Amino acid sequence: MVELELEMDLTGYKTISADVYLPRDACGDLYQARIIVVTGLWWFIEQRSPVHLKRGRWNKVEANINVSRESERLKWKCVMSKDWSLVDNLDKVQKIGIRVEYNANVSQAGPPYKGPIYIDNIVLER
Repeated sequence: MVELELEMDLTGYKTISADVYLPRDACGDLYQARIIVVTGLWWFIEQRSPVHLKRGRWNKVEANINVSRESERLKWKCVMSKDWSLVDNLDKVQKIGIRVEYNANVSQAGPPYKGPIYIDNIVLER
């Protein structure tokens, strides 16, 4: 997990993206990443669909934050409440995070990976 903790107003931005490099020798096949936005009074709102990471290459992880109140629950793990709504709290972002998950599926568990994973180029796009 990499986090940028800084008060931000993301109103008017379209996407958050980051590049994630998973070394070729990483064991196992189930690696995925997702973007997390912390808003308001520290409500964690996760990207609903993770991005599958391929070994031995840079993978782009991107999340759309230019969503409507009605459609945000398709893209983000939000609760039907103004407090937990991404759209209603874009002006109160406290933190952006990129989380890499390994063996998120119990049926495909493998040996633990203890090597490096690189995260670079965290970009907000208007």
